[in-house]
Amino acid sequence: MDQDKQANGGSKGEQPISLKDQIISRIREQDQATRDSGAPAGSFKSPAGRGGAKSSPRPGGGFFRPSLHHMAAYARELSTLIEVGIPLLKSLQILGERSTDKKLRRASQDLARRVEEGQTLSAAMEANPSVFSSQFVGTVRVGEAAGILDKSMGRLADMLERRLSVKRRVIGALAYPAVAIVVEIVIVILILVYALPKLAAAYPDQSQLPALTKALLGFSAYMQHNWYWVVAAVVAVIVLFGLFRRSRSGRYITDKALLHLPVFGSLARKLNVEQFTRTLGNLTSAGIPLIDALAVTADTAPNAVVSARVHEARDTVEKGGKMETALRKDPIFDPMVVDMVMVGDEAGALDTMLGKIADNYDSAVDASLRTMTALLEPLLIVMLGLAVGFVAVACFQPYVYLVKNPALIVE
Repeated sequence: MDQDKQANGGSKGEQPISLKDQIISRIREQDQATRDSGAPAGSFKSPAGRGGAKSSPRPGGGFFRPSLHHMAAYARELSTLIEVGIPLLKSLQILGERSTDKKLRRASQDLARRVEEGQTLSAAMEANPSVFSSQFVGTVRVGEAAGILDKSMGRLADMLERRLSVKRRVIGALAYPAVAIVVEIVIVILILVYALPKLAAAYPDQSQLPALTKALLGFSAYMQHNWYWVVAAVVAVIVLFGLFRRSRSGRYITDKALLHLPVFGSLARKLNVEQFTRTLGNLTSAGIPLIDALAVTADTAPNAVVSARVHEARDTVEKGGKMETALRKDPIFDPMVVDMVMVGDEAGALDTMLGKIADNYDSAVDASLRTMTALLEPLLIVMLGLAVGFVAVACFQPYVYLVKNPALIVE
């Protein structure tokens, strides 16, 4: 739809066509084409042309959901379609034809079939867990119950777009350190596999070499003859860690450890607080009750520790208490943040206060990323220098012995 928007933006000097006008124009064109073909307006046809068939393809399998960019665009388009007065079924049919992501197209077709059969949109999305996250389903369910589905979807699009922006900033800041670390590893491997064997050939009697050189040559020989075991060990560690992360206790332990790392822990805490306040603020400002908003926020929290605390806060509020009791249990939430949340809640301006906290933490995340990048760059340079220097010393130390013992030199 963005491409169509640019294409229909008008020539220079003309007023750009709004998104709503584009959608209405497309609906009229589609209905006119449907009438010309003799089919009833609004009838749904599967991509295979089996008009009237009661089955549509389920979203394909696959390990990954559609990208955050596609999900944000999908939520925005669905919100706009409903906002301009297009029926839900018709909106899903349009998205089933026009979504740029194949999984979302198939999912929209399945949603349209289920809604046409009488299911709610949230129930239909819940039947497609490979596409729609718990945040998506929970936001839609609350929006349906409150009769503000268009606003809920708009707020969801805002949250996803904001999260995408933060994700891009984090990836951009960590790209250089990641590349530098990979380069360091490759350089060390090349030295061990290619350079050291040639050096070892110059010393027929390695028993008289310095201990540092012998250790390095032994490690190089082991890597040459057993590299596949090293690769297998690395893969096994990654797989075992992934399985551990998939368990409830494993995810909680690793997420808690992440929040207490020396450099990345502070950044992770700020990111989680920013997402918590942004999500809860957007949901409450859309008219969603606090209990339901806390439930959705907890289900969509990327960190298991944060999710547990927000779930506790939701249970406390449901029992008539204050959510600060649960939020103060963990140092993730600074006392100042909890105090500001409670002041906003008591003043009846919780959504406004949460938005301000989120904006402040968004700026803090940017500052932390700049600081971390500034610190990592010289640190990585020093690490690379130490690694190469260690190998260089181990390689050239034997020349001191060769000067003192010329008989060790190969004729």
